[in-house]
Amino acid sequence: MQRAGAALERTGACEPSVAKAANPFAGLYASHPLLSIPRLSIPATVGIDRMEREYANLLLLFWEEGIRPKQAGSVMTMAGDVINQWLNPLVKDLSLLIGWRAVTAGYDRLGDSYEPGPPGVCLAIDLDGGSVRFMEKRLGKLEKSTKGLGEAALYWAQIAGYRTIEVMTPEVACHVAEYLWWNGEADESEWIRFCKEELEYSEEDVENLIGPKAFREYFPDWVIDPKKPDLSKLDPKSRDGKKVMEILTQMEAYKEGKVNLPAEMPSGHDRIHWGAYLLWKADDCPVIRVIDDHYERANQGGDYMTEINGYEAIPMDRAGFKKWKARMEKGFEMLNLLDRLLPLISEER
Repeated sequence: MQRAGAALERTGACEPSVAKAANPFAGLYASHPLLSIPRLSIPATVGIDRMEREYANLLLLFWEEGIRPKQAGSVMTMAGDVINQWLNPLVKDLSLLIGWRAVTAGYDRLGDSYEPGPPGVCLAIDLDGGSVRFMEKRLGKLEKSTKGLGEAALYWAQIAGYRTIEVMTPEVACHVAEYLWWNGEADESEWIRFCKEELEYSEEDVENLIGPKAFREYFPDWVIDPKKPDLSKLDPKSRDGKKVMEILTQMEAYKEGKVNLPAEMPSGHDRIHWGAYLLWKADDCPVIRVIDDHYERANQGGDYMTEINGYEAIPMDRAGFKKWKARMEKGFEMLNLLDRLLPLISEER
């Protein structure tokens, strides 16, 4: 597992386990003797393994949506082909959010990080890491030129991350620090009481720590707690401001619940990675400490931690599959908008 400190030193993207997100399919499984199936005259074979039959159903659903394998082969090979044909155009333009891969497999083939489930195929997003970026210059400039625009951009970056691939912002890092540093306390006085009474820290010990108050006071209020904006009241004049406004308007147009990528997390597990890490500035930003301590804990034995960003069962009925596929496609559209937004509000060191 790569430490965040190494990523911070080079302030670049952690090396993904695949060349780029534009080719995210991770693989399929087949291990049993094969039997022929006649439906739709697909030139395929399917084995007695129930999971292989689920992939046959998935292949037929894509077939009915007009996505067909380029050549005949086993069900597993052709299913991989159509999934790639579907996913690749959706992510081919990503340039920053590339430290991930999409995995399709049965619940019983996804590893210990996944909850046992009924037979079926699910789509999961696995994260390999993300780039470390700084927002003070570009986001600060947007907020200075058009009051409220920087806050709006950060708010929608967080929302888009929640719906697709999550990014660590100062607000997200503050929530991580609650369980990492403050024993689940966001209140300064309760945290101090815990340190002195439970941990028997001295006053000097407490003063040398980063508490909830010190963490939040490092950032402008609109950075640590961005509010939902009224975009109709914003009228940027700069070229970058207009680009940001265009992206935010498109993000806002998506209805909640209609654009989510897989989001289910295994119970009792926390994420290891985020898709990107958005720090305020390079000098003494407490988010750096949060990231480093988070990875330190993971390296010391994070059996409760998982590399997945989320997973979800693929419906195997025609109506359910069509709705699921449309929602995934909207989710990847939102991911592309987030990928375009991040370079406008942040930069590498």
